[in-house]
Amino acid sequence: MIRKAAILGLATMALPVIAQEDQTSQANQVLASARERINRDNDAAYNDGNFQVVIQNQRTLAELDPHDEETWSNLAWMYGNIEHYTDEWLTCRRFAKNNAAYADGPYYEAQFFYFHKVYGKVPALLEPVLKMNPAPDPNAFRFLAHSYDKLGYSQDSLRVWDLYLAKRPDDRQAKINRDRVAAKLAAKPK
Repeated sequence: MIRKAAILGLATMALPVIAQEDQTSQANQVLASARERINRDNDAAYNDGNFQVVIQNQRTLAELDPHDEETWSNLAWMYGNIEHYTDEWLTCRRFAKNNAAYADGPYYEAQFFYFHKVYGKVPALLEPVLKMNPAPDPNAFRFLAHSYDKLGYSQDSLRVWDLYLAKRPDDRQAKINRDRVAAKLAAKPK
């Protein structure tokens, strides 16, 4: 009798877990539906030129999911679109902090600095993620290699191109860029 009561007790302890899973599933469905609606509204607002509505909606979605790369990159892009560059950078920075274990976490912040020609900020952001698995976006290697080259660190640029080409040996443009840097190094007086 005690054994039967113990088993029934364990069974009732498991019920809230199942109910919690159902609630989570239901909450995820509600969020997916809300996200779909907000994205439709964003398309209409963007087409009408109402960028502030799009930004507000993207901020809401970003708060709901700190790991949704598409939402965060869209939000950053929208800030850049209306020339609010500090907000654009802060959005990229916050995504990086929220996603520190993700190889592409710092990608958008590095991209921001690269496009704004602040090349000196790029290496500290991208060097730590080069050897992560899965590897970061190919553009992370490109931004870093080009930044090193523009900063006059040709040896580092060559190293990054070689790392990238080890992963993507068929990238013709990367080979051209790598060879250009290698030629520059070869031409330097010793």
